[in-house]
Amino acid sequence: MKRILLGQLGSNGDCLYATAVARQVKHDFPGCHLTWGISSLCARVLDNNPHVDEVWEVPVSTWGDVNKAWVAFEREGWGRVARGDFDHAFMTQICPSYFANYDGTVRPSLFRNYPRPITVPVETVIELTDAEREQTLAWMKRTGADNFERLVVFECSSKSGQSFMTPALAVQIAEKVIAGDPRTGFVLSTHEPVSTASRQILHGGELSMRQTAYLTHYANLFVGCGSGLTVVATSSAAKPGLPNIQVLSASTSVYASFKHDFEFFGKDSSHFLEMTTDNPQKLAQAIVAVLRDGVPAAQTQFGQAIPLDFKWYFHLIDQMLLNRRDYIDAGRSLLTTAGRYGWRAELAGFGRTMILPFLEMDDTSPYPNRRRDIEAIRAGLAAAPS
Repeated sequence: MKRILLGQLGSNGDCLYATAVARQVKHDFPGCHLTWGISSLCARVLDNNPHVDEVWEVPVSTWGDVNKAWVAFEREGWGRVARGDFDHAFMTQICPSYFANYDGTVRPSLFRNYPRPITVPVETVIELTDAEREQTLAWMKRTGADNFERLVVFECSSKSGQSFMTPALAVQIAEKVIAGDPRTGFVLSTHEPVSTASRQILHGGELSMRQTAYLTHYANLFVGCGSGLTVVATSSAAKPGLPNIQVLSASTSVYASFKHDFEFFGKDSSHFLEMTTDNPQKLAQAIVAVLRDGVPAAQTQFGQAIPLDFKWYFHLIDQMLLNRRDYIDAGRSLLTTAGRYGWRAELAGFGRTMILPFLEMDDTSPYPNRRRDIEAIRAGLAAAPS
């Protein structure tokens, strides 16, 4: 029996994406024993997962400590491989060690950190328990969430900068929707406080992410901000095809876009409506339109086509690689991104200005495999349009 370690400490959304990798490992190594190294902040997303045999829970106090914990975990993980505890280790976490496979979007980049093709379904795996379903129904009955004719689940905390949404803004939007409408209720899913006197606006912070997945089966609309709960709302445990409005920051929107992600993997994205406005009135109008007429009808009036913009990608490559003089990995990431989107002028310009002149300054440049990487980067940029 093969003993395999999968390393993915955070975040919740990234760990949920990596459940497809766990499924792939079980497919590629039938009968193996899979141990998943995951942070204590995210460990509950793996509860009842049929593809995970053992959880190695790494204590982490705050989200800001995940990268530091990763360095220690990775060192210990490879050490355990060397000692024979594991036959293989697959480290899928992008940050901070594996940014070379990053193309600006999470799921494809994370999948590239697994050295074999992903041939299993890419959908996030969440296996709910009967207790979680019963607890969710009990919460709905206790709070009155089951009394509304229409229910909106609203993700309103975004920790990675992909949206400007806050609980306060979500309350403003909800209050505009429910003004004079006693039949629509909102569940604001956030760990932050929610301030409102309305009985139609409920704080969903008591529910776990997994319980919120089940709550979506009783919802008519999900409003999200591209964070972990959106991953949950599009998982195997959520209501299939639930109408979904994503409120995203324009500067990071294409890389937080679930529509963009679904289209890359050939999945139906017709239930997504994306918006980059922070106008509460317009967002409220869009919610009313989707509840009344559905996403396709609302799309023409409220949908905002998000142009491909690499500024956020460049910012992250600069922050995570160039600032550490990891010029070769930056070049590898650039080749990956160009492979997905083509050699657009801004990609080529960034490579020629910020990467190409500094490749030999990378501390790993003398090694043979890195020489091959350097030649590939130079060849790619030489072939790119001027």
